[in-house]
Amino acid sequence: MAGTILVHDADGIRTITIVAPQAKNALTRAMFAQLTEALRSAGAARAVVLTGADGNFCTGADLADPDGAGTGDPLTYMDELSNAARALEAIEVPTIALVEGLCVGAGMSLAMGCDLVVASSSARFCMIFARRGLSIDLGGSTFLVRRVGVAKARELSLRATMVPADEALRIGLCTTVFDDAVFHHEAGQIVREMGHGPTLAFTAIKDLTARAAFEDFEAVVHAECVAQVRGFGSHDVAEAISAFFEKRTPNFEGR
Repeated sequence: MAGTILVHDADGIRTITIVAPQAKNALTRAMFAQLTEALRSAGAARAVVLTGADGNFCTGADLADPDGAGTGDPLTYMDELSNAARALEAIEVPTIALVEGLCVGAGMSLAMGCDLVVASSSARFCMIFARRGLSIDLGGSTFLVRRVGVAKARELSLRATMVPADEALRIGLCTTVFDDAVFHHEAGQIVREMGHGPTLAFTAIKDLTARAAFEDFEAVVHAECVAQVRGFGSHDVAEAISAFFEKRTPNFEGR
């Protein structure tokens, strides 16, 4: 059975599921195109979830794909696949990777590109490229360095070691780990928190923390000031203040 990408929109949350259980959710060229479209068309969502079916996240590109790197121009092929990473990076609202089982190669690159990486206790991460004689792709060079720094990113990529969930949490590959028995419930709570939160503020936070990596301090401070001024006039800030004085939970609408 051919793999596919399932998209489910509900309550402001877009959930994108990689479905190719016979290949441990490895992605064919056609699936990469579907994934790119699912990410590019997520503009109306207040949060985007990326996950895999049947107990695994994703094991990267499907090496058995008849339309893979061996067909046509290899640079065109890689540039086409990389559109998924570009689309993920362009999303302004919170992105959450829900990781169970194997998270390998390009699959790990995509997980690392999400804002939050929530893993089950049995999850395993591996930048497996070097074992195949390859270097990193799908934005993994940038995404991994952002999470763990240059030295650790090099170690993980050069040695291509399998990293269990507890170690992944310790070094910063994932943001949260839950026991398998409660993973779906607890991860769902985080997804709802992101999907029902102050979307304008979340978007500003993503922008500001991205700028902090390459702009000088004064430029970032000025951008913070501009973002706060925009927030002052939003419904979400007015609602948060009202809720504070009324001693209730705010009902954010993302506007």
